[in-house]
Amino acid sequence: MIGIVATFTAIWYYTSSKNAVATQHLVQNILSNNEDDISREQFMAVLTTYQLLAGVCMALLAKFILQRFGEAKEYEKEINLKRVDYSNLTKELDQKKNKSVMTMLQEYISALDKRPFLLVGMFHSLGSLFTNLGFAYGSTSVVQIIKLLEPIETLILTVIYAQSFSSVTAKKSISIVVIMTGTAILLFQKKKDVSVSVFSVAFALLSGLSLSFRNVIVKHFQREKVEKTALNGIRKFLEITAAAGMIISCLPLLFAIKNLPRFSMMIINCEWYGFQAILFHGLYNLASISVLSFISAPSHSLLNVGKRISNILVASIAFGEKIGQEGILGLAIAFIGGVTYSVNASKPPITNKPKRFFSVILLLVCVFFSCKELVQNVSKSPNAEIMQVPSRERKVILLGPHDRYNFGDLLFAKVLKRLLEDRAGYNRENILFGGVVSTNMSIYGGEENIYSMKKLQQMSREDSEKGPYDIIYTGGEAMGCTHGCAAGMMPNQEMRNQAINEKIYGCGYLVPKSYLVTDSEKDRPSNFAIINSMGGSTNPECAEAVNTADFGSFRDPKFPSYPDSAVMTKELYAKEIDIIADQVMDEMFPSAFETKYIAVHHKVHGMVPDKLAASLDVVSKETNATIVFFAAGIVPGHDSFDKYKEVAGLMEQPSIVYEGTNVWKVVALISRSEALISTSLHCRIMAFIFFRPRFTWCTENKHKNYIETYDSKDSMGCMAPASDIWPTLSDYYGSNPKITQEMTEETYNWAVRKYLRVFDSWSAMLRKKYEEPLNLLN
Repeated sequence: MIGIVATFTAIWYYTSSKNAVATQHLVQNILSNNEDDISREQFMAVLTTYQLLAGVCMALLAKFILQRFGEAKEYEKEINLKRVDYSNLTKELDQKKNKSVMTMLQEYISALDKRPFLLVGMFHSLGSLFTNLGFAYGSTSVVQIIKLLEPIETLILTVIYAQSFSSVTAKKSISIVVIMTGTAILLFQKKKDVSVSVFSVAFALLSGLSLSFRNVIVKHFQREKVEKTALNGIRKFLEITAAAGMIISCLPLLFAIKNLPRFSMMIINCEWYGFQAILFHGLYNLASISVLSFISAPSHSLLNVGKRISNILVASIAFGEKIGQEGILGLAIAFIGGVTYSVNASKPPITNKPKRFFSVILLLVCVFFSCKELVQNVSKSPNAEIMQVPSRERKVILLGPHDRYNFGDLLFAKVLKRLLEDRAGYNRENILFGGVVSTNMSIYGGEENIYSMKKLQQMSREDSEKGPYDIIYTGGEAMGCTHGCAAGMMPNQEMRNQAINEKIYGCGYLVPKSYLVTDSEKDRPSNFAIINSMGGSTNPECAEAVNTADFGSFRDPKFPSYPDSAVMTKELYAKEIDIIADQVMDEMFPSAFETKYIAVHHKVHGMVPDKLAASLDVVSKETNATIVFFAAGIVPGHDSFDKYKEVAGLMEQPSIVYEGTNVWKVVALISRSEALISTSLHCRIMAFIFFRPRFTWCTENKHKNYIETYDSKDSMGCMAPASDIWPTLSDYYGSNPKITQEMTEETYNWAVRKYLRVFDSWSAMLRKKYEEPLNLLN
C-alpha cells in the first residue's frame, strides 16, 4: 500500500503545482491584458465551473476503469449520514427556544437537506472559486502561504461547530503558534519583493474557511468507516465534485451569461494554460482524495502542508520570485508546525479545565495577533503606489542596442533612466549604460557614456561597494541578435572591429548576470537580471541570459505580456519634447508661420517609388498638408535618405526630406504631425501616445501582435506593404470621421498604468527602502 500512496502523493503534488502555475499564467495573460473590460469574479466563476465539471468527467472515467478491470471489490456501504425530519424541525425549535444560537444553527444545517453532500458540495465549490479569485488578485505563492493556515481554520470551525473545546490540546495550540510564525515570516519576506493584495489574502482565507467547513461537515456526518480503497476515494470525490459542479454552474448562468462565450474562447485560446488549469485542477483533487482513502486524516493534513510548501517553491521558480533566507526559514517553521499539528498525540485530549482554559486562551491570542499582522502586511491596496523593496543598493547596467542610432533602442534607455531616477530612487551615477562597444551617442540624443560589456564586467567584479552590478535588458528584439549581428550593425569598420575585440558572450545585447560576478560567486550570483518589454524569438546564443533572468516582461503574446516601455515617453519628457518641436518646425519651415504636414517613414525596399509618390500625392492633396520624410534609424538595413529623395523627386505635391538624426527631433516631429505613415513599430507607438492618426505598413509579426494588443480597438490595424494609403487614412478625416482619438486616449492611459505596474514589480527587487513614486498620471 505504501507504493500506491507514494504514487498518488507524487501525482497530487505535481498536478497541484501545475494547476497553480497554469492558473497564474492564465490570469497574467488574460486578466492583466483586459483589466478595464473584464470582471475578475465573472471570469473566475466560468473557469471554476469548467474545472469542476472536468473533475466530474475524470472521476467517472476513473471509476469506470477501476470497475471495468476488476481492481475494486463490491461497493462498500455508503457513508451513513444524519437525517433530520423536516416536519419535526419547526416543533423542535419551538420547544427549545432557550437553546443557543449556535446550537440552532447547527440543527438547521443538519436539516438543510436529507443528502448533506449538497452542502459539502457548496463549500467545495466556494473553496475552489475563492482559490481562483486569490490567484486573480495576487500571486500563486501568496495564496499558498495564506492557505498554510487551513489546519488552524479547521480547528476553530470544529470548536465552534461542536461547541466543545475538547479538540483543543496544548500540542495543537503550540503547533498553531509555530505555523502562524512561519506564515508571518513568509508573508513579510514576500511583501519585501512585491506588493501584497488585500483581496488576494482575503480570498485565500475564505478559500481555507470554505474547505475547512467542508471537512468539518464531512467528519460530522460520517458514521461508519469504509474500507480504504482507491475506488472509495474516487466515489467520494465524484459525489462532492458533482454536487459542487451543479452549484457552481449556476454562477455563470446568473452573472456571466453575456460574457460566457467570450470568456470560454479566452480560456481555450490561451495556448495551453487554460487547458492545464482545467485538467490539473481535477487531477490534483482526484489524487488528493484518493490519498485520503488510504491514510488517516492527520497524515493527509501533514501531506497537505508539504504540498503547500512545494507549491510555494515551484511558483517562486516559475515566476522568478526570490525566497531568500527569511523565506526558507518561514517555510521550515511552517512545516515543523504542520508536522506537530498532524502527528497523533501520545496523550489524550486535555480534560483538566485550567489546562484546557490555558490552551484555548493561547489559541485565541495567537489568532488575534496573527490576524493583526496579516492586516498590517496587506493594508495597502493592490494598486497602491508605495512599494516595499529589499535592503540592497547596487549599480545597475542598462544593456541594449543604444550604442548605435536606432530610434526605439535609444528611447528605451532614456525611459528607463528617468524611471529609475524619479520612481525607483536611483542616483544618476549608479545607472550605467552597456553595449558591444564604448561610444558617445549624445549627438543622436542618446547617452554620452556608453561602455562595452567587457569594460563593465571588469568594473562590476572590482567594485566591492556596489558590485556585482544588476543588469536590465532594455527591450526590442535583442533576444534574437547574436554578437555577430550586433557587430554588423555598427556604422563603420573601426567600431565593428572594436565590437569583435570586446566580445565576452555570444549574444550581442544580453549577457548572463553570472558574467558580472567573481569566480567565487559564479554558481550563485547575488545580482539580478531583468528583461524589460522584449519582443521576438530567442536565439540559442542568447538563451542562457534569458533563462537565468530573475524577472521577464514581454511585449509580444508571451507570458507575462506588457506594453513596450516607449509608451512612457510623453509622460516623462513632455516639456522637453515640446521645446524641441519648436526647433524642428523652424528647421523644416523656416519662413512659414504654421504649416500642416504628414510624417512619412519607411524601409520597405520593395516599394515602387513612382507608385508610392502617387499615393502620397493623393494624401497631400486631400489633407492640404506637406509630406515630410524622416529617418528612424541609419544603421545598415534601415532607412535610406537617398530613397526618400527619389520618392520626393517624383511627387507633384509639396514634400520635404528631413535629415535630422536625433531621437528627440524624431519624437517631436511625430508629435506635431497631422498623421503618421510608417513601417516602424516605435514610430507607430509615438503617434499612439500623441493621439495622431496612424497608418502602418506591417512587414513583421511584431507590428500585428503589438497593435492588436496595445493600440486602441478602433484604430486601423496592419496594412500590407505598398498598399494604397488614402482609402484607409481617410477614416480619420471629414466632418464625421469614422475613427476619433477618444478611445486612443483611454487605451493610452491604460497602457501607461499597466507598464508602471510591471516596472514597480521588478524595480522593487533592485532597491533598498520605501519609495514614493511620482504620480505620473496626473
